[in-house]
Amino acid sequence: MSLLVRALCVAFLLTGLAGAPAAQAAPDDWRLLYADGDLRDGTGALRSEIPVNISIDFPAARFSRDGTRLASPGISCGQACGSGEGAVRIYRPDGTSFLRGAIPNFSARAVAWSSDGATVAALGPWLTPEDNDVRIYLIPVDGSEPTQVYSDTRLLRISSFGGLSWSSASDRIAFVATEFYDEDQGFARFENTDQVWTVPASASATPTRFTGRPSCQGCPTFPGYREPTWSPDGTRLAVLSGEPPDEFGEPGPSFIGYLAPGATAAAPLVEGAAQDQLAWSADGDYLAYGVYDTSGDFYDETRVVDADTGDVVEVVEGVIAPFTDWLPCPDDTCQVWQDVYVPPQPFMNISGSARRSKVVVSGEMGRVPEVTSVTVTLHKRARAGARWRKVDSVDVEAVEGLFKRSFPRPRAVQCRARGLYDDGTSRATDSVVFRC
Repeated sequence: MSLLVRALCVAFLLTGLAGAPAAQAAPDDWRLLYADGDLRDGTGALRSEIPVNISIDFPAARFSRDGTRLASPGISCGQACGSGEGAVRIYRPDGTSFLRGAIPNFSARAVAWSSDGATVAALGPWLTPEDNDVRIYLIPVDGSEPTQVYSDTRLLRISSFGGLSWSSASDRIAFVATEFYDEDQGFARFENTDQVWTVPASASATPTRFTGRPSCQGCPTFPGYREPTWSPDGTRLAVLSGEPPDEFGEPGPSFIGYLAPGATAAAPLVEGAAQDQLAWSADGDYLAYGVYDTSGDFYDETRVVDADTGDVVEVVEGVIAPFTDWLPCPDDTCQVWQDVYVPPQPFMNISGSARRSKVVVSGEMGRVPEVTSVTVTLHKRARAGARWRKVDSVDVEAVEGLFKRSFPRPRAVQCRARGLYDDGTSRATDSVVFRC
């Protein structure tokens, strides 16, 4: 199957070989990159394919520093998902995963691990009818209550898509925000945008500016930044830097570089086309980043560069989406991540109504064969509180997930219809009570 087709197949689960032990690293194993659902080494050779059921290319998923877990922003789909969803989903190589951070109205867009692997920081919008903020939370992996680190104010607005990184040296979290200033009796007016800020990883913390302050308010040439990313030892902060468009609308120069505290511009490392998340190798010797297609063939690539010289040392070509993160291999071993296909579970919704001399039961199902069958059972209750008594049970053909069956209307106060789908390996059921 082509990479393009695989990228469009979003119904698979991220799974793994149960109990898979760590494997001795081959010479290039430490270069495994997470690219479009595939783990690839720096030469582009496929090492382990991981089908996924949600996009983990964007927003970015991140490996823990020991390489044994992968944190991804959790699904956010309001009432359709129910109350069991969380801000972060944690995946393990044995195929299991779990949600953490049940934060109402919060939708994570970026995640970052603490150095000890006990906590995941999550950044994203917090949306209510009364207010729209972007917030940063600390979400313990053990299931303890999340802690809010920071929320937007009128004068400092966090970028939802600017990136997030947690320093192992200072325990500070780096993010991108736009600053405003007060003028004309409290009116907040634009000053400059997309600057790097840091905040302590603690409750209700106060952020401080990491970049230098420009000499003028709203300077048109002041560079903006994305993806601030700490080196493993916390001594360097890599960024994507871009100048604003010129007077003719042409994009300004962009590059990957290092930003020092208080500097108004980053020191360039690699000029050109970096367009996606940055990630460091575990030893801090290399940086990897994604480059989107500009040729029209719909394929992107991931590049690995020397962190000191900027020289390109590896290119992974022909991927649909640039990598998400770099799989660490501490102590010269790599955690084995392998895929085992798990069919998605079917679901059913059933409804019933009484119409003249008939009772009509209908339903819809998903994730089932195009033509299959459902067992529909009708019960009746002669009066409120009485025992249910079975009226009839029949197998009904379902085509493209839809089925309908009518029964003679029984003499009763209430009816109950139940649908059951069971193919021997998967099962779906639903029931409904209605007035007869």
